[in-house]
Amino acid sequence: MIGLKRASTLTTVIRILCAAVFLLCLASLPVIGYLGGRQCSPLTVLVLPAEVVPLALMPLTFVVLVVTIVISLVRRRLPRWGLIGLVVVIAAACGFPACARRMPRFVHGLRDRFVAEVGYDQMRAFAAELVNDPSMTNSSGIMKDPRRYRDASPSERERWAQMVQRYPFLELSGTVVARDGVVRFLRGSALAGHWGSEIAPAGVVPDPDTDHGDFLRVTEDIQFVYYYD
Repeated sequence: MIGLKRASTLTTVIRILCAAVFLLCLASLPVIGYLGGRQCSPLTVLVLPAEVVPLALMPLTFVVLVVTIVISLVRRRLPRWGLIGLVVVIAAACGFPACARRMPRFVHGLRDRFVAEVGYDQMRAFAAELVNDPSMTNSSGIMKDPRRYRDASPSERERWAQMVQRYPFLELSGTVVARDGVVRFLRGSALAGHWGSEIAPAGVVPDPDTDHGDFLRVTEDIQFVYYYD
């Protein structure tokens, strides 16, 4: 009897732990995204997105929770704490998508990083300068960056150094593109997606396509973006 009681207590503890780990993993997803935005790059574990860890643990803990409940029911025991945990887990998983849109995400972290280190006025000033000076971009609208090609002239390197001195955030930008009156600061890759900001110094940034990314418009002429492709 003592052995059975200990086994029952241990099973209850496992169920509670599984439910707690599931909820913590669920809550960690927006936190991971926000912290990635703050560092201007998604968080990773080895070479994989950091979200892989909670997304792997969540189904594992759910399965363990359900299996222990089923075993108890087969043995004609009522696993009260297990059932309570299962209801809470299912309710949290179902309600999370609706709540996630109201939680801080990657684009919020990106915004806070730029606001803390750059500021909207400086972003607008640079965007206006780039749009009004076509010599700073190539035929595709991509800003000339002498760090990316060996045959850059001394004058181009000097001009870039002066730009970085005036706009230090250029060091955080992977590619700067000026097209149709909109300046885009983008980093990333085809695998990880692309993220950054979009500024329309003389107008309004275009409406985003929410099927292809996540967006945060802070003013009519500035928005932060995370494209999935």
